[in-house]
Amino acid sequence: MEILYFFEGLRHPFFDKFFYLITALGAEVFFIALAITVYWCINKRFGYYLMTVCFFGAVINQILKLICRVPRPWIIDPDFSIVEIARSGAPGYSFPSGHTQNAVSIAGCFAMSSKELAKTKKSRVALYISCGLLALFVAISRMYLGVHTSWDVLISALLAVFLVLLFYYVFRLVDKMPSAMYIIIAGMVAISAVYLVISYMAQGFDAHEIENVISSRRHAWYMMGGVCGIAVAYPIERRFVRFETKASLVCNIIKIVPGVAGVFGIKMLEEPLLSLFGGAGVAHGVRYFLIVVFAVCVWPATFRFISKIGQKKS
Repeated sequence: MEILYFFEGLRHPFFDKFFYLITALGAEVFFIALAITVYWCINKRFGYYLMTVCFFGAVINQILKLICRVPRPWIIDPDFSIVEIARSGAPGYSFPSGHTQNAVSIAGCFAMSSKELAKTKKSRVALYISCGLLALFVAISRMYLGVHTSWDVLISALLAVFLVLLFYYVFRLVDKMPSAMYIIIAGMVAISAVYLVISYMAQGFDAHEIENVISSRRHAWYMMGGVCGIAVAYPIERRFVRFETKASLVCNIIKIVPGVAGVFGIKMLEEPLLSLFGGAGVAHGVRYFLIVVFAVCVWPATFRFISKIGQKKS
């Protein structure tokens, strides 16, 4: 807690808002927008690498939260205060830090793929610096805002680095043997099923823990729905859609703007789906299943048509 009290002593309204904005770079919304932009417009293989690392990281992170059940810092120490604007974005248990893990995973994947993404030495150096700053500032933001301890941040960062390195070499194997991707997807389904079972086995012993267990079950359905979406959409895209990422700037803008709007439009269907399924958790799974299927194969099926529009406009 000493480090958190150190950051508490540095707080200022300007830095409160600054680090609140920075911490959003490790949030789910930022990751979704970034991952689909990479997948649609930059490099399909890199998109799968990024999604795989972050998926396994998120599931392992949530399982550890549920097993360890470490309370948030302000619950551990009632004398400690958080930056209030960050409270709504810090539900559930504290250990490990999901935002830090996302940020380090994203930064690590970009850094490891720098030769594919940056053609010159200067651009690669700029990419390395940007990745380092992203990971560092998000990690600091979680402690500055008071929502995670230094151990929460450190362990999640180490786990992210491990997964980045592991799947970097796994995807080199996929390059030589594309069918290995189905093994990865099977692993995703298996670990999601484990997380779902653990979340329903967990019990809360007070109002705070009950709320956290409910949150964990909701996240478990997110993961299961999303990975089932990949299991369905990946072979469809690979066999029938086979879109190309290379396109003009105009074409990419046409891909991204309505495509991202469509993804977040589906994400906003939470209440209608909950009503349809009688409030059951499977509604969350269906929502993320639809998001992934739309992003991986439905919207990309329009890219050939969009490329013709881009050629006419250019």
